[in-house]
Amino acid sequence: MVSPQLRIRGAVILLAVGALASIRTLPRAVQQCLAEPKPDATVTLEARFAALQPFVTDKPSLGYLTEGRHLDPQRVDLAKRLYMAQFALAPSIVERRTDRPWVIFDSGTPEAVPEIATREGWTLVTDLRDGIKLFRTARQE
Repeated sequence: MVSPQLRIRGAVILLAVGALASIRTLPRAVQQCLAEPKPDATVTLEARFAALQPFVTDKPSLGYLTEGRHLDPQRVDLAKRLYMAQFALAPSIVERRTDRPWVIFDSGTPEAVPEIATREGWTLVTDLRDGIKLFRTARQE
């Protein structure tokens, strides 16, 4: 059987070790709390699409096009970008279609232009210079 004094000594040692460990990590924890928060990829992506909001507030339905293939299981990022566009531009409905009067083109290359825009004579409404463009197609609302 362990004596009460031995138990107390063991508890004191455990508390001392815990306090020492906390003191050693305290400066790093304070530094992390004071550091500027870095926006995560989702916040950054949402902000990109939110910049389109002034151009689409009165448009109930928008098409969406990327230079990649959404059905490619290796390209989860493309689906995420569509979902972020839908979230950031609500209440407008954003669908992965090009048969709408207004189509958002989302590219990883700012100077890219979709082939369909050239072929069908779409009009560039705005270019956010970050790969996102809004086109007016020949379709009627």
